Amino acid sequence: MCGTGATDCSGTCVNVKLDDANCGACGRKCGATEACASGQCLPRNCTAASCGVDQVCSNASVCQQRTCVGVTCAANETCSDGKCQTRDCGQVTCAPGSVCRNGVCLDIACNGVNCSGGNVCLNGQCFPPTCADSTCAATQVCVGTTCAERTCVGVVCSMGRVCVAGACQPESCGITPCAMGQACASGSCVDVACRGVTCASGRTCVRGACVNPMMPGGAAPSSGFASGSTLGASSMSNGTHRNQGVLGDSTPPSEPSTQSNGTHTNQPGQVSNVR
Repeated sequence: MCGTGATDCSGTCVNVKLDDANCGACGRKCGATEACASGQCLPRNCTAASCGVDQVCSNASVCQQRTCVGVTCAANETCSDGKCQTRDCGQVTCAPGSVCRNGVCLDIACNGVNCSGGNVCLNGQCFPPTCADSTCAATQVCVGTTCAERTCVGVVCSMGRVCVAGACQPESCGITPCAMGQACASGSCVDVACRGVTCASGRTCVRGACVNPMMPGGAAPSSGFASGSTLGASSMSNGTHRNQGVLGDSTPPSEPSTQSNGTHTNQPGQVSNVR
């Protein structure tokens, strides 16, 4: 009889969660470029990364230890050898993908991972060192379209808190709220993600992303959109803006205002700060 966690496959006791020739069930063999993890055949390597010898590509882009596939750990833990290990290490908290061993942070998720194209491995995943429209700082990588501190990649903070140097900090210092893109650290508001980021001409950095400063919320401008405030009920269609009178007055003016090709004439409403 086989022991706990083992299955009898034709007289041989195997772990069907990890056995490449009996993956998930006896006789189910993984392909030459696959390995068995948590009872399923997964690619040995990711598209942008060559994983370590004891790893597989999980979620299409992340190198992960075979024994950790399917294991869910708490926010301050990392899976190592199939078990959740703490990231708390004395006075510091180890980065995601690392664990504390004998008072030292050891990188587990990136052990043996080789990223292509000069990308950087963090938490088992490869990230480019800079974004398409901005140059990130040396301590950052590009996540999507945003420059992010390497120690904060993979850190998830609750609402009202922002990751700074690998730890979640409040977005306000006491009763004083910090400005956009800042968080409170040691009693002072500090820049979170824009420190060292270089943006193209005419754009500014907000929370690590280079955006158009003239648009509401830093969103990229779109054709036919006029920034600013307008009095009067208005409608917008196909880049044309018509203004019907003062707000609350349903009587249309004798000369409706129009906007086309970036020119705005307002009669009789009010428009401010129009581009």
